[in-house]
Amino acid sequence: MMKKILILLIIAIVSAGSAISGQSLTIQGRIYDKADGSIIQNAVITLKPDNKVVTSDQNGQYIFTCTPGKKEITTRVLGYRSENIRF
Repeated sequence: MMKKILILLIIAIVSAGSAISGQSLTIQGRIYDKADGSIIQNAVITLKPDNKVVTSDQNGQYIFTCTPGKKEITTRVLGYRSENIRF
């Protein structure tokens, strides 16, 4: 049976930027097992439509810098069911 992952997302505006660079924001969060609260290291997190991929660190944390707009985060961890969050 596949376990479910809970993803915490914290979205913060890093800077409004200039007309040349445009706006950017930071999306960061932590991956952990919803059942027992244990941290999940080395989870693969994909941000679409930006097509950015990161891996969670030893604390289960990850971070993306991207432009504003509709986003989808997908997680992949061996032994767990993939999860998608749209925002």
